[in-house]
Amino acid sequence: MKSTIYDFVELYFGEDDSNYVERVTNAYIDLFDRVPENDRHYILYYVALCSVESNFRMSARSNAGAVGISRIMWNIWGDSIKKHYGINKEAIYTSIGDNIYVGYKIWKNFLKQNNYNIRLANAKGWDIRFALLFL
Repeated sequence: MKSTIYDFVELYFGEDDSNYVERVTNAYIDLFDRVPENDRHYILYYVALCSVESNFRMSARSNAGAVGISRIMWNIWGDSIKKHYGINKEAIYTSIGDNIYVGYKIWKNFLKQNNYNIRLANAKGWDIRFALLFL
């Protein structure tokens, strides 16, 4: 599994930085260890989602304020992230593992709210980001 994720991250990251690709890969492998076994299949979809969202770049930013590999919107989720995970804004911007973990938890929440319909969960996340562009 690790080598498959590594190859996928390397392909979409597109730069010659094996150390960075290894750190991103390890963060996804760590996510497998943190998530209940019956939810682990969602992680593979989430890996693909991050490839589209950010090309696995921690430097990714959107005009609406989404940051990092998971494109987390601190202005929307910051209070909840601090309360439930004890993770601060700096970590979301700088820690690959924290960014991936918290992004997964946010996406999984959308998934649960939409009766595990992936299309609806993704649309809900996009609706929030799109609406913020016009505030």
